[in-house]
Amino acid sequence: MAEPVHDAALLALLAAGEIRSEGLAAGLGVPARTVQYRLARLRNRGLVASPTRGAWRLTGAGQRAALTATVPEPTASIAVLDTLPAEHRALLRLVEDAVVARRALGNVYLTNWPAFLLLGPTKSGKTFLASLAVRRFGIDPAAAVRLLMLETTGSLFARRVQTGADTWTSAPSPLLSLPLVTLDEFDKAGPDLRQAAFAYLAGASRYQNEGVELDVYATVIVTLNAECDPGHLLSDAYLRRSVVLDTTPLRAVTRDLDEVAATLARVVLPQVSPDLAPPAPSLPDNARRGLRLLLRNCLTERGWELVDVEAVSRLVLGRWATLPADLAAAVLAVAADYMLVTATRKGLVEPDWPARLEAVVGRPAAPIAETLAVARERQAAVVERTSTLARAELDATLALAGTRERLRDSLDHALRSAPRGHELTPADRATIATARGKARPLRDAVAGARSLDALHELERRLEQEVLLPLAAVAAAIDARRGAAAQQRRSELDLRRRAADLRVAERAQARRAQQAAKRRYADLQALYRRTATRPGENVLAALLAANCLVLRSEEYQEETLASMVERSRVGRKLRTLFDTGPKAARPAPAPPWNPGQPWAPPPPPVTPEPEPRYVTRTRAWYEDGAGCRRDPGELIAWGNQSVCAVLEAAAAAEELPRLTHPATRRTAPRPISG
Repeated sequence: MAEPVHDAALLALLAAGEIRSEGLAAGLGVPARTVQYRLARLRNRGLVASPTRGAWRLTGAGQRAALTATVPEPTASIAVLDTLPAEHRALLRLVEDAVVARRALGNVYLTNWPAFLLLGPTKSGKTFLASLAVRRFGIDPAAAVRLLMLETTGSLFARRVQTGADTWTSAPSPLLSLPLVTLDEFDKAGPDLRQAAFAYLAGASRYQNEGVELDVYATVIVTLNAECDPGHLLSDAYLRRSVVLDTTPLRAVTRDLDEVAATLARVVLPQVSPDLAPPAPSLPDNARRGLRLLLRNCLTERGWELVDVEAVSRLVLGRWATLPADLAAAVLAVAADYMLVTATRKGLVEPDWPARLEAVVGRPAAPIAETLAVARERQAAVVERTSTLARAELDATLALAGTRERLRDSLDHALRSAPRGHELTPADRATIATARGKARPLRDAVAGARSLDALHELERRLEQEVLLPLAAVAAAIDARRGAAAQQRRSELDLRRRAADLRVAERAQARRAQQAAKRRYADLQALYRRTATRPGENVLAALLAANCLVLRSEEYQEETLASMVERSRVGRKLRTLFDTGPKAARPAPAPPWNPGQPWAPPPPPVTPEPEPRYVTRTRAWYEDGAGCRRDPGELIAWGNQSVCAVLEAAAAAEELPRLTHPATRRTAPRPISG
């Protein structure tokens, strides 16, 4: 047990710089061989190095280990937890009871296993308490204390795993098999994650998920940061099965809990044995009745509604495993711890529950004397809080007068600044009149209010019935002004767009007119041509000028060989040169009957061959009028066909009629006498 201490001391000495092993032995007061042995072990772990013979220094990992104090201090007694508040220690004991009972009897009782809820403000020891609980069972807090908002439904309960093309199964989460699991920040998680967490809170040991049985061995601790009743997140069915600790009234005793946490983080806590089991699988009837009597006598009516005696009896079974010789002491200790934890919630426990518990027991409760003493201290704190409330009442009276004056000023200002003018519509005038009518009785009610709650209610009514309607009228006027301005801007924009459109249309018309003029000039130039240069292709020029359109179609034409084969000569040649298989000899004609006229036998029938066709393409040219033009006609400029093609193109494009150049005739000069 001394070796970890030597490791921590060696790391602390080496943090000052490079030291020789003799100096380390002298500083620790241990033999040099022991220091050499520990240094060799630390070097194997990569924490120290020896750059020169006999001198040692820390590596980077060693410096981190020295700064973070990763070497824990051992302890052998659970008394190290006495620095915690009494309520925290009571909850730890109840958690250990639940885990012990569930490990031993989880297959016996499949329902009604208790859960634990820790709620209250931040830095009140909720997550720290959960970490201590899992460390008591030898579990790494990093594996068992999970931030719920970072989990998934599969990591909490079960994932779907594909086993075949169309088959699936459920793979349980590793958390289900841990003895203890903490789900931190339950109130900040989404609805789907809270729904998955209900599998732990429901208290069942076995679930059916997609035809697969999932066993739940984990006892759950749920932490919430809500400083109020957890009923808005959990129904009474879950609260009844759970042990709930509210750290809100414990602010005075948790103020220095960070120092306690720093101390406990450096020690190795004794672990709860996994082999503990109660002497019997269920409580005897007299023990159960005694437990029920204690709870019924110390809880209020609301507290009795939120307790499940069966779930608390499981805690007694776990405590019985650690106190096998004294069942009565186990019942009394669990009842006292449960009452101390539940007393942190307002209205669930009778104020004098320690005296009631001792009255039921009928003798001094020595095993729980410390718990009852803490409970009485808490009662004294409640009395002190009552006097504090009296002082707060005076402050509330002063606040009442200030709030009343504030509401009056707000009402007067709203009436003075109500909208006026010709911009009001009939509906706006009616709304303002209604608000003014309600303002007078509300002002009288504010003057007669005698509590802050009444003033807050009147403030709500004043807001809804006077201030909001007047603000809505003012907003409507602003909206109408904005709409009118927007409409003016829209109309101006429309006029601007219309002007731009007209300009664009005129420009497009000019471009079309210029294109038509250029087209007409091109056609007129072709129309007036009379000479064809050698090698010039008039047809190609007409096609390039889009005056002609090339049309084509496919048709079937019988081949010349097929026509010859089906002719009379072809049939004769086929009969003479046919080398194919011979047809069967026809049956002999019946003998001639002299009583009937003689008729020659019918000639042999030669089958007609099937005609064979070939696909050919026929092409022609069409002008703008749809008339077909022969390419042979379109070989020279100035002929009638070319002029007709050009005239048809001009007519199709609605251009003026093409004309030849005018020939000016000169009048004969008169002969002068």
